[in-house]
Amino acid sequence: MDVCITKLCHNNTGGTDRYTKSVSNGETDLPLDLNWGNSANSLSLTVSSPTTVVAIFHDADDGKNDGRIGMIIRNSGGLEPGTWTFLVHGESVHGTEDYTFEWY
Repeated sequence: MDVCITKLCHNNTGGTDRYTKSVSNGETDLPLDLNWGNSANSLSLTVSSPTTVVAIFHDADDGKNDGRIGMIIRNSGGLEPGTWTFLVHGESVHGTEDYTFEWY
């Protein structure tokens, strides 16, 4: 398991942290979990394959406003191999917000 733990330091004007993960041929699932726990602050997660932006996810996209974005990106035919990029963006953060971002 690859795990990244960091501190996002910025104010309401926004800040972005960038992470990458190498995806090999034949991988079909990419579990992701961004957890900051404080639903008063708003973070988003942009997921990009090597050639395109897959999606931009927000806290409430899973039906819960709980300071967490969790998902599994799945393609039974295989995910696009290469370097995937993840951007954690502070949309509305008062002070700083600690978070964990994990991918497996």
